[in-house]
Amino acid sequence: MMLVLPPVLILVGLLEVWVSRQAIIRTMGAQSGLRGFLVALMAGSVAAGPLYAAFPAAESLSRKGCSTFNLCVLLCSWASIKIPMLVMEARFLGWAFTFARLVFTLPAIVAISWLTDRLAPPRSVCEEGHA
Repeated sequence: MMLVLPPVLILVGLLEVWVSRQAIIRTMGAQSGLRGFLVALMAGSVAAGPLYAAFPAAESLSRKGCSTFNLCVLLCSWASIKIPMLVMEARFLGWAFTFARLVFTLPAIVAISWLTDRLAPPRSVCEEGHA
């Protein structure tokens, strides 16, 4: 953990400073629609590092206005659809298995994210004191 977390925290700090709240709301906010879903899916798929490294980034995105749905998509894809993991999986288990798993994984990610978005209590960034 000591080798992974310091660079992640530095990158999260840069995200806080360099990316505006309006850019996150426009790209991954509640009204971002399909674009927000695809951005979250791709960001989680190309990410490097273990899942515990995703939580500081997700918390930062949450404070900047990212929707709960897109945060869940990011975390789920980080955990299950990393591109290097897919290549290794295909090498050992075959492309047919990898594509079949993706066919089941993507709808599951959407369902989990939608359910979490509906069940999570509403949050207001301004009420948390992070305006």
